[in-house]
Amino acid sequence: MFLEIILAIVLGILSGIITGLIPGIHVNLISLIVLSLSPLLLAITSPIIVGVYIVSLALTHTFLDSLPSIYLGVPDEAQALNVLPGHRLLHRGEGHNAIVYTVIGSLGCLLLGIILFPIFIKSMEIVYPLVKWGIGYFLALIMIFMIGKEKGKRVKSLILFLMAGCLGLIVFSIHHLKQPLFPLLSGLFGFSILLMSLLQNSKIPEQDLSKPLIISKKNTVKAVTAASGVGFIAAFLPGFGSSQAAIVATNIVGDIGDEGFLALVGGINTAYS
Repeated sequence: MFLEIILAIVLGILSGIITGLIPGIHVNLISLIVLSLSPLLLAITSPIIVGVYIVSLALTHTFLDSLPSIYLGVPDEAQALNVLPGHRLLHRGEGHNAIVYTVIGSLGCLLLGIILFPIFIKSMEIVYPLVKWGIGYFLALIMIFMIGKEKGKRVKSLILFLMAGCLGLIVFSIHHLKQPLFPLLSGLFGFSILLMSLLQNSKIPEQDLSKPLIISKKNTVKAVTAASGVGFIAAFLPGFGSSQAAIVATNIVGDIGDEGFLALVGGINTAYS
């Protein structure tokens, strides 16, 4: 059993490196493939080994997925002030630092999560049965809050939200599909990202690896703490992903700068996984 666990961890890390570095390959896609192969896998190994593989895959992915998102998803320089903090740092020649900030958040949340995991699990065992009846209302309030935050784009955001809901209803109404999420996620996360990358004509400026990290200890602690709490809660709420968790956490911690925001997002990705 011990050797099988070690092998599952190694294979999970290698798979996480592939999914983290190649844009368009999402952890959910690999998980769905593993799920579809579960009859074969469970015939030669135990569910624990499969679970260890998926966990190590997901954790490794969260440490590396900032690389393609920052270095490959680069917008035009004229739009640098309107895009994510990672791209702003990239255009200032600090793309390497942007990645380090996300890794700091991921590592901090991983360590804090290991320490607080028993407390989180015990609290959820008590709290979840009390609030599960209102999860739908809670998610609706979060969606209203997010749409309300889109100043000047509320109508477009509402339309996109309703279109996404209709897409989900259509896909799940096709009963003869054994794996409806697989083609759906392949199109949303895979083909669309690759197509946008092919259509972009952007240039990465020269990077200065000698620039020091400027994130403060205070902002690091705030980012890691908020990411651990919100990310863990998001993992228990259906339909509440890491992006939504980042918006909620940002309103909790306030202004922590681009560096703190990157640490926050990196931490949420790890805590959410």
